[in-house]
Amino acid sequence: MSLFRYIFPCRLICTLLTVFTVTVGMNAQDLSALTLEQALKSALENQPSERAFRIESQINAAQADKTRLQKNLKLNGNLDMQANPFLPASVVPVGQFNVQNPTDETRAIRFGTWWQATAGVTAIKSLYDAGLNARIREQVFQADITENNHALNRQKIALELSKSWYALLLSEEETSFLKESCRKADELLKDALNKRDGGAATESAVINARMQLNSARIQLEQAVGNRNRNAETLLYWMGISPERAGETAVKGTLAEALLPLEKTTPPSFDAVSTAANRPEIQQFVLDNRLQQLRLETEKANLKPTLSAFAFFGMNNLTNDVPLVAEKSWFSNGNIGLQMKVPVSAYWEQQKQQLPISLQQQHNAARQEETLNQARWEYEQARTAFLTTQQQLALRKEDILLARQDLELVSNSLKGGAAIPSDVLNAQLVLREKEFDWLRTAGDLLLADLALRKASGKLF
Repeated sequence: MSLFRYIFPCRLICTLLTVFTVTVGMNAQDLSALTLEQALKSALENQPSERAFRIESQINAAQADKTRLQKNLKLNGNLDMQANPFLPASVVPVGQFNVQNPTDETRAIRFGTWWQATAGVTAIKSLYDAGLNARIREQVFQADITENNHALNRQKIALELSKSWYALLLSEEETSFLKESCRKADELLKDALNKRDGGAATESAVINARMQLNSARIQLEQAVGNRNRNAETLLYWMGISPERAGETAVKGTLAEALLPLEKTTPPSFDAVSTAANRPEIQQFVLDNRLQQLRLETEKANLKPTLSAFAFFGMNNLTNDVPLVAEKSWFSNGNIGLQMKVPVSAYWEQQKQQLPISLQQQHNAARQEETLNQARWEYEQARTAFLTTQQQLALRKEDILLARQDLELVSNSLKGGAAIPSDVLNAQLVLREKEFDWLRTAGDLLLADLALRKASGKLF
């Protein structure tokens, strides 16, 4: 009891220190310049589902080790005591076996004793059990199925995390555009006020400038809110508290993220590579292999099993006082082999194997269906990628033209050849073109993500 008083607090302190260390490590991570690779690494380390799969792998290994224990030598200590209050008796013609007695003499003989007891040790060792070996192979194979499910979970995390990272990147770019729009709208309002005071502009121009500034501020507030929500979503998939959304920012710019995509031509669909990389397809391949192992297990169970056994101990058979009678115990020992042949399983074999065979056919059909769906997804994403790639180049050209037009109108306003509303309209056109470019850039990133998902190469 006193030892427990010391051990329990030590364990509690160690657990708290571990939790504190993990929490501090997660909170100490720098989120101010977050790359997609860093975010993915954090997700694979901190997501609870990832920890669950690591534990499941340990469970599979422990189950296989548990089954292997059946091959070991088993030792059992035995102590059996039995009282026999009703003993069978029979009349035996003893005269036929004793020449000193009449030949027709008989005697009542009692079979058994009032008391019997056995104490000793029994050893059993499996010498040959094909079914046990097949079950071990089947359990070891579960590790491959768990790893494939683990890969499927990692693909899901990578997909959602990439979407969140791209969304945060786009929202940061949008926020930068809107901050610049607010700055320009504020400058335009000041210019309109000055010109109105100088008699060079009307009150209508000032009102339009104010409305333009208010609109830009509202859009900026909405963009900041979207950015914070996207940051919280990204932190969720990273396994980090959303309270740190305010300090979270992606590294690099949207233009840098688009640079490797703008001149890339996606390859044609590769069925072999996709089948090997997509966990959704591999799960049918693995399940077919599992069904094959189960079929082999059923066949192995039809084979005879052989085991050896041995007993050494003492027996007590007495009609006197049990256990304590003088010379009532005598030693006893035996060894032997035991073979078991499953007779009835032979004519049940076909019915046991039929569900396995049907499951394999079902898996083959589902595998073909999933591969065809992956092909369709890839072709759709490839078409969208190429189309969006062409549109993005035109969007960039539109932005350049809109900026040139805004510069011309601004110069005309300074020279008195234009009015403030012309500048407002030019700014509005530029903002629309910038947002069109943002949407197209987001579509290109998502199309690339869809291509990688369809081919099973998300990370």
